[in-house]
Amino acid sequence: YTDRLYLNLGGKRVEVISRPIAHADDNTIVRFVDGTNVLFASDWITVHRIPFGQISDVETPMVKAVEAMDFEHFLCSHGALGKKSDVTANIKYREDLKAAVAKAIAAGQTLEEAQKSVTMDAYKDWEFYEQQRPQNVAGMYRVLTAGR
Repeated sequence: YTDRLYLNLGGKRVEVISRPIAHADDNTIVRFVDGTNVLFASDWITVHRIPFGQISDVETPMVKAVEAMDFEHFLCSHGALGKKSDVTANIKYREDLKAAVAKAIAAGQTLEEAQKSVTMDAYKDWEFYEQQRPQNVAGMYRVLTAGR
């Protein structure tokens, strides 16, 4: 399949959606339509967990597209099970990160200075905060300063 595929599993409809521009070329969303109200998205949306690596704002529209889908329960490849509100929280993290990095850039901070000053304290209880926050800042910094 290249975009969407609908399956019938034991009388329940399952929607399989390709999202190749997300975290990797083979990313897929699986939405269990009938009865369970469950959506699965691997890797690029997590529950109370700082995204892995040098994220940018490229994935944010994809996460917003997932948030707009009809589901209640959210499953991801890594970490805790969640709800739709956890997908919304993931979007808020990404938007807060972008705003904080943009503010650091506007203040004339170097990448290294931004990695120190953009602390994202509201998310310090999220898993991998210490390990991934500096990488997230670096990815967003590079996107926001590209072409300057």
